[in-house]
Amino acid sequence: MSKFPARYALRRLSSDAREDLTWWRDTLPFYNGIHLFAQSRPLVALYTDASDTGLGLFYFATSTRDQAKEWRSNSPSLPISQAAIIHASQAYGPAHINTKEVSAILQAFLLFAHQWAHYEVLVFTDSSTALSGLSKQALRGPAHRPLLQLLSIAASLDILIAAYWLSSSENLLADALSRFDFRTLANLCPHWQDYSALIRPPGLPRGPS
Repeated sequence: MSKFPARYALRRLSSDAREDLTWWRDTLPFYNGIHLFAQSRPLVALYTDASDTGLGLFYFATSTRDQAKEWRSNSPSLPISQAAIIHASQAYGPAHINTKEVSAILQAFLLFAHQWAHYEVLVFTDSSTALSGLSKQALRGPAHRPLLQLLSIAASLDILIAAYWLSSSENLLADALSRFDFRTLANLCPHWQDYSALIRPPGLPRGPS
């Protein structure tokens, strides 16, 4: 006869369940327990892309969602400080493209989210996996880990996230950044002079305080 009644039977947690519990453990220390319901929030448009070469990302403040979808009208005046390139070799080891695409969004949050507290961030991506993960707040496989990390940052800073898909042909600037395509960058952002300012080390995830 079993030592424990059936309702007390021991069960082994799956790796996904352990990862979710770890997320709550690491996120709750940053959350103050107060949620503010606001009529509106400042908006930031974030565009990201990933390649075997690197991660590319840029953002800009926007007043409307429709304006956020027109990155071309913002690129001539986009400060180089609001864009970044991260070498793939520094950001991740061998990884599936889905993990790379989500990691690009994570890196944007690691680098810039401290400026977006209480904002709504409109994420534009040509990755259907990243779109699904941000919409459902869950993914299967290795891409789930960087997704959890960026959701933890968003929760700790009271950032809302809305995800939008766009085609690769519409994501030219982020694509050029991820591929270190400086010729295309010169055409899209001719006011950028010192491309070395774009290249940044990857941000490091925070641990619980």
